[in-house]
Amino acid sequence: MISKLTVHEMFAMCEHQMLVIANWLAHCPFFQKLEPSERYRMFKVVWNVWRRFERVEMSVQMFGKDTPACDMKFAISEKYYVTPQLFIDISKITDWPMSPMNGLFRNFVRKLFDQTAVQLGHLEPSSMEMAYMLSQLCWQLAAQALQGKVMEIAEIQQEELANNLHHHYLQIKRRSNYAGRLVKLMSVVNIVKRIQLERKTTIQLAKVFDFFNVELSDPDFFEG
Repeated sequence: MISKLTVHEMFAMCEHQMLVIANWLAHCPFFQKLEPSERYRMFKVVWNVWRRFERVEMSVQMFGKDTPACDMKFAISEKYYVTPQLFIDISKITDWPMSPMNGLFRNFVRKLFDQTAVQLGHLEPSSMEMAYMLSQLCWQLAAQALQGKVMEIAEIQQEELANNLHHHYLQIKRRSNYAGRLVKLMSVVNIVKRIQLERKTTIQLAKVFDFFNVELSDPDFFEG
């Protein structure tokens, strides 16, 4: 358990997870059908929300489903976990008072954990189901943000995902009546999308009020 993170430490963890997510996306045939510039734009849209959702699921696997958000243990990497008392030292990138702004962004992780962890714990999604949820999350958000060819391919990809999941339930799980479970899986995805949109609005407000005192080379990476 760690109780404090610097911005540099946090960015180092993000960099590692970026590589993991990029590798995951690179194995998707439909992602490869996009132009390089479209793949880059899609990656920027989805990497952060993918990372947070996957970490919630990992935390549930590691620490159990019945941990309330006030006592949550959140696995931020393969080596470290944090609690709601985590302090992130962002003094290098802002002139604003630390405490209220720390709480503002940290509350989104707590809300995500609080609203999805129990459901994930009861559902105990298989690796196939988790891949399905992550894929649905990524392609829906990318289609909404980027439109055009990304939206066209997203529709084909989602049909392919549905077929693969159907085969998974029928041929591997020997389960023909899975509609109710699918509704619950997509309910979790929709919660993650809603919280993601709320967080994006907060990021935009932070920009309006000049919360950050640094200039990012590619600010789109941190829009979500």
